[in-house]
Amino acid sequence: TTEDFLATLNCLMECNFDFFNVNKFSMRPNTAACKYLDIIVPDLIAEERLRLLQEYRILSRKANWYEGIKKAILKQ
Repeated sequence: TTEDFLATLNCLMECNFDFFNVNKFSMRPNTAACKYLDIIVPDLIAEERLRLLQEYRILSRKANWYEGIKKAILKQ
C-alpha cells in the first residue's frame, strides 16, 4: 500500500543506513506473499517506487559522504 511504502521510506530516512539494496517485488510460487495477491501494486507503481528508493539511496550516500568529508576537514 502507499502507507507501507511511505513507512519504508520513513524508516530508511530515520535509520540513515550507509547502504541498502532494493529490488522490485516479484511473485514467487509457494511463498507467504502469494496470500496477498489482492494487494499487489501495478507494475507502473512498483517501478516508480523502485526509482524513488534508488534515487533516495544515491542522494543519501552523497549526503553521508559529504558529512564524513566535512568532519574529517574540521578535525584538521
